[in-house]
Amino acid sequence: MRWVVLVLMLLFAGCGTKSYYFIAPPKPAHVHQEACTIGVTDVQLPEYALVGKLLYRDGVRAGYMEDFIFAQDPQELFTDTTISYLRRAFPKAQVLGYPWDVRSQPDRIVRIVIEEFYYDRARHSLVLQGVVHIGSQRSGFTLHQAVGSSLQTALDRIMARYLREIATAVDRSCR
Repeated sequence: MRWVVLVLMLLFAGCGTKSYYFIAPPKPAHVHQEACTIGVTDVQLPEYALVGKLLYRDGVRAGYMEDFIFAQDPQELFTDTTISYLRRAFPKAQVLGYPWDVRSQPDRIVRIVIEEFYYDRARHSLVLQGVVHIGSQRSGFTLHQAVGSSLQTALDRIMARYLREIATAVDRSCR
């Protein structure tokens, strides 16, 4: 019995230092009243972000933060969170994930390309940069979020800003 307890302790000893990141989408700051159909394609991430760990950059060096892991596939995390947020921000709209489960195309098709997403160690901040495509409209964004004592809190804040940015772009396209 002692051996079983010892083996279990050794197995779980390495797990205690890792943080698994879940996105807790905030409540929308503004509820939009448009009644259009919004289709959201899978959010595109840079290849380095698909690993499931947060990339850090420190001058010319880069690597992955081994102790910080996304709780699900990063592309699914961004896509699912974006759709969920838009559904709450546009309660009169029908927000669909791709592939659409409707007979006709949505009124607005939202395609998001994240170009950069990393932790800048030198500036102690997160960087999230991308482009939102809605029809022929294109809107770029660059977000920086200072990391205080909690990387988790900084990630929540930058994700909230990202989601507001997407909702604003969708709102502009529905007018």
